Amino acid sequence: MLLEDFNQRFPASDDNNELYRSLSIPEKALSSKCTCVMIRGKRNRPLIVLIGQTEEKCLSLLIKYRSQAQTSPTNPFLFGYFEHHINASEALRKISANTLQQWFRRSIVQTVK
Repeated sequence: MLLEDFNQRFPASDDNNELYRSLSIPEKALSSKCTCVMIRGKRNRPLIVLIGQTEEKCLSLLIKYRSQAQTSPTNPFLFGYFEHHINASEALRKISANTLQQWFRRSIVQTVK
């Protein structure tokens, strides 16, 4: 996600939005507590990400302390790592593989006992 994308967020409860009008009443109630961020999806298609109030505060806090985290001011990414982005699918794959291995080892030890 680019820093510019996050800064251009908009309320999810926009009555003029075609997507908002297609939601059911409970979905509209939930969307009133969220903001939307438009990011680039696969093949450069626009993708809307809903961000809750707590997550929005956390992301704003990350932006506030970017300089103290030694993130370059020219880095355009919200989750920047030097001058490139973090590959989310690769990071999640590594984390889930480690978690699965620990769970698998623990379950084997418990069944052997």
